[in-house]
This record gives sequence, C-alpha cells and structure tokens, in this order.
Amino acid sequence: MKSKDIIITRKKLDNDITRYWKILRTENIIPKGMERHYDMKNMLEIIEKLSKERVQIKLYLQCINMGLKKLSDLPEENNYENIFLLSEKKEQLKQLEYIKTIDPKIKRAKEKKGLKVTEELTFQYIAKLKSNLQLEINKLEKDIEDFNENLEFEIETPMLALTA
Repeated sequence: MKSKDIIITRKKLDNDITRYWKILRTENIIPKGMERHYDMKNMLEIIEKLSKERVQIKLYLQCINMGLKKLSDLPEENNYENIFLLSEKKEQLKQLEYIKTIDPKIKRAKEKKGLKVTEELTFQYIAKLKSNLQLEINKLEKDIEDFNENLEFEIETPMLALTA
C-alpha cells in the first residue's frame, strides 16, 4: 500500500470520528417526542473501534517515515503505540466533556415527567466513561514515562545545548 493511500485512510478516519462526536453532541439531549437518528452508546463503540484503527494507521505512517517496509520491521522496543493510544484517549476524554447531559439536580427536581427533553447518555454514564478513560490515560502515561526513564540514547555529535 502506498503512503498516500494510508494518509487518505487516516484523513477518512479523522473525518468519521469527528462526525460521530458531532452527532453525539447534537443528539444526546433531544426534545421529548422527537426521535434520535442514532444509538448513542453504539456511536461510542464505533468511535472506539475507529480510534483503534487510527492508531494502527499512525503506526504504519510512522514506519513509512522511518524507512521501514512493514509494521513487523518496527523494533519491539518502541513506544509509538502507547504514544498514539494516549493521544486517542485524551481526545476521547476531551470530547466527552462536550456532550451535554441533563443536570441530575434538575432531573430529580422535575422528575422524568416534568422534563421537556430526553437523554440517552446520562451525566453518571459520562462521568463513569471519563473516570475509566482517565485510568487508561494514567497507565499509558506511566508506561511512556517508564520507557523513557529506562532507555539511553547515544549522541554521536556533541551539541552545545546538551552539554550545559
């Protein structure tokens, strides 16, 4: 596969993921009586699947940029997958902050019958997703930190900035 085709695939993934986040933001809370066009939880699953595919595409592009011919040529001792996964998880965490939910206090005060809107992804559901994502982010950051802490790089050409 040519690198331009892989780049096209990555751009398509970028666009699809962005489109699905927009759908989540616009369709989670809708007026009572209206119908959602998408299943919100299924949309989150699709985003997760596409995010994993985007990590793979980024790995392929990394290999190409390093002059490698296939993913298996990438040394086992590398940190790229964790770095790309961390980026995806941080994006997901940020995007979840933009999904509107019904304030639990308002929900309790008005009860379900008094509300003029409905939601599929509740405040508690989003909070749990965010909490789980933060745990994944913490682990990835620790793994990256450990990787960087334990490796050394041999600098062959002295640099003034590194001698101070």
